[in-house]
Amino acid sequence: MSGYIFKHVTDKILEQLKKGNVVWKKPWADNGPPRNLVSKRPYSGINSLLLAMAGYAAPFWTTKESAVKLGGRIRDNEFPHQVFFWKIINPDEPENEKRDENKETRLEIFYKAYHLFNVEQCEGIEKKIPPFVFKDFNPIDKCDAILKNMPVFPNIMEMVIYRYLVKNDYTDDNECRDRSIP
Repeated sequence: MSGYIFKHVTDKILEQLKKGNVVWKKPWADNGPPRNLVSKRPYSGINSLLLAMAGYAAPFWTTKESAVKLGGRIRDNEFPHQVFFWKIINPDEPENEKRDENKETRLEIFYKAYHLFNVEQCEGIEKKIPPFVFKDFNPIDKCDAILKNMPVFPNIMEMVIYRYLVKNDYTDDNECRDRSIP
């Protein structure tokens, strides 16, 4: 299962990068982190990234079962988004039993995949969705306005960072020479 999870996450990230989306940057149109519709608990780790990449304005997610319990349903032709739960367990020991520190233990990682739907993929649960603010913000226009109104306009330069730099690899005009590892 872990191999599947790694491949799934990698494929999703590569899919977004091919579209020109840098998925690890915080979006400016921020409605808060992706979170569970029922518990309101935000998703964490890679799940937060996977759900944010889906591109929905609403930050709330639910399982098919939860949508039905809330009196709604998933729209036809909508596809789920996968998230993953994992936990380190000792299969030889009941969860409530106290662990013997002197005894050698065998630990395993328990994985489980869940299929979630964004509330925009559902119908019949509109009244159950908490209000959220959609901040429509264009940072480029705001930045341009600030720069145009500055009394002393700064010199803005773009830097390229290489994977590997060796001491004294700077030229007289402060540019880095490429000494990247092949």
